[in-house]
Amino acid sequence: MGKRQHTRRRWVDDLYVERLSLNGADSLPWDLAHHMYARSMCGRIAVVTDKPAELMSDTLKQWRKVLRQAQKERSDLRNITHMLELSNEIAFMQGLSFAAIPAELLDSSVSFGTVEHHIQHPPVCNTLYVTSRVDYAITARLTRFLPCGALVTLITHKQQCEDA
Repeated sequence: MGKRQHTRRRWVDDLYVERLSLNGADSLPWDLAHHMYARSMCGRIAVVTDKPAELMSDTLKQWRKVLRQAQKERSDLRNITHMLELSNEIAFMQGLSFAAIPAELLDSSVSFGTVEHHIQHPPVCNTLYVTSRVDYAITARLTRFLPCGALVTLITHKQQCEDA
């Protein structure tokens, strides 16, 4: 995988903003799946993207790899306490629902939608990933219903940074 840069800072309305710069489009689903693994127990997750169905499919494949990796780790454990903790985490991961169909977005744990969809139906989640190129005003509209302390991750690709 390419180099990634993370910066975290405080932002408007007590939201945390993280900027993530990727060096290739292929790393986006991998990065989302691994980041979601760390954030999934914090509550609902929304992903703003130009191609929701495609990104959801690719991210779900990576999510299943993360799940298999956790299951393998659990099978190698000898510590009962850690094994039970990981078992609970795996059960939680298996229970997450992913959706890119507008009618199902409100009921899913992880929703993938376009900028337009998320502006019409603002996400109420604890983690928001923005993979589309948006300006500050659009970002403010996307984040207006997020709770205090929510994480907003703005993801850019190296070619987007060079174009801008």
